[in-house]
Order: sequence, then structure tokens, then C-alpha cells
Amino acid sequence: MLEVPGGTADDENQGDEDDKDHACSTCGAPIGIFTGFAGWPHFRGDGTADSPVELYDAGHEATFALGPGGAR
Repeated sequence: MLEVPGGTADDENQGDEDDKDHACSTCGAPIGIFTGFAGWPHFRGDGTADSPVELYDAGHEATFALGPGGAR
């Protein structure tokens, strides 16, 4: 296993998973920051060939929630 300062590579990658858990506090849908887009647009998909990321208009501004699923 690759050693990194303060932990292992797996510890460092775990932080990446935490970054994917941002949700809209209004509807609970996933939101994220994307190059070329302002704010936190709603999106669906996993970013894979089988499930590409698709940004969509949810009919309201995304409001950032602190926990997964829109929990504050």
C-alpha cells in the first residue's frame, strides 16, 4: 500500500468519496461544482459510460446541504 503523509492512499481516497455527497437541501438531489457552470447545478449519473453525468434544471436554485440526502 502506498504511504502518504498522515495516512495511507486509501485514507486519502476516502476523502474523495465524501466530496461526492453534496445534496440540495430543497429536494435532496445531488449537486456539484462543474467547470463552466456557476453555482451548484443539480445532476444525475455516476460519471461512467453506463451512467454519464447529466446536468438538469430542477425548477429551483440548488441550496447547499451539509450532509448526504439534504440533511443539515
